[in-house]
Amino acid sequence: MPVKAWIHWLDENQEQGSRIHEALDYLIKNGIELQPPDACLTNCPGVIFTSDMTPAICEQLRHFSCNGQIQVLACCLKSIPTDAAWQLMEAGAADVLSCAECSKLVNEIMTRLHRWDRVDRMVNSPEVKNTLIGSSPSLKSILRQVVEVAHFSDSPALILGNGVRNII
Repeated sequence: MPVKAWIHWLDENQEQGSRIHEALDYLIKNGIELQPPDACLTNCPGVIFTSDMTPAICEQLRHFSCNGQIQVLACCLKSIPTDAAWQLMEAGAADVLSCAECSKLVNEIMTRLHRWDRVDRMVNSPEVKNTLIGSSPSLKSILRQVVEVAHFSDSPALILGNGVRNII
């Protein structure tokens, strides 16, 4: 089953535009089914490409991620400072990738998208849906995090909130 994702490039310049098109071709050839630009409104994960971190980029990221409710991967085709990566995460990016070598960046994008797809399939499985009550975006976000920790690591997860403390 192909992994679906939307892609937006912000502040495209001519040099990066050709590299982004090269990246898109590689993603399509490797099983990523690109969705129309408005798919960011349908809970489909996405990827944004940017060359810089500005307040305008952060605002666009907030819009695309619905304030962090939709998984968005922020990708830079050059090195960015650590504080800029944290600002992108605070603006709603689920993860930030920065790499000047296009093929490495595309491989990391594919890895993230496939992993998110696996996590979403587990979160939306009958086992989970028939066990839990609720379907709010906040609950889905927490479930994604719990499923990712449970499936991809041996680490415990501590959930805090409203007087409840559970270790999973």
